[in-house]
Amino acid sequence: MRSIILAFALTGASAAQLYAPPVPLSQLRVANHVAIAWAHRYHTDLALAWKIIRAASRHGLGGDVAFRLVKRESGFRLNMIGEAGEIGLTQIKPSTARDLRPGITIGRLFEPDVNLDLGFAYLAQLRARYHGDLWRAATAYNEGMAVADTLPGSTAYAIELLGVSPRAGATRPRLGAAPLLPPRASIPRSSQLTAAVPSPTELRY
Repeated sequence: MRSIILAFALTGASAAQLYAPPVPLSQLRVANHVAIAWAHRYHTDLALAWKIIRAASRHGLGGDVAFRLVKRESGFRLNMIGEAGEIGLTQIKPSTARDLRPGITIGRLFEPDVNLDLGFAYLAQLRARYHGDLWRAATAYNEGMAVADTLPGSTAYAIELLGVSPRAGATRPRLGAAPLLPPRASIPRSSQLTAAVPSPTELRY
């Protein structure tokens, strides 16, 4: 029964799905180890790593892009407020949030799940605008579409977010090309994977 309840806590399933077939505990352990690996790689806590993974998967973001964005924008600080009024983990502007979700309140932008969902949705929207060109999408996320529309090359922000520098004639990376799984070298040793599968209460702030 615990595995069923946990599955809904991790996937955000509704109460109406409570009697769906249970997720095998072995699968949950593998997923938990992946979340631990990301938390270890970016020095953040497991509950937040789960939230980032879930939001990234909803919007087709690769794991490194998602975690780098949150690290660059807020340093994984939930209550971060930017100089121009950007809010939360992804430093999304209230005006942008309202465009994506009309009626959203500023207070809700401090909720991790809401903030991550809207920030990643905005980056995915920019990906579509620039036909999968993540260099321009990342630049637009940070400096605005007016800059991205006229910029011939890349920016330091885009390079930091993607983890690579553009090369002449190279194919520009496409959003979501990177997997959600972290690089093998970043996965802790088995002796470090001692954290139990988190309980539903451990996945909330």
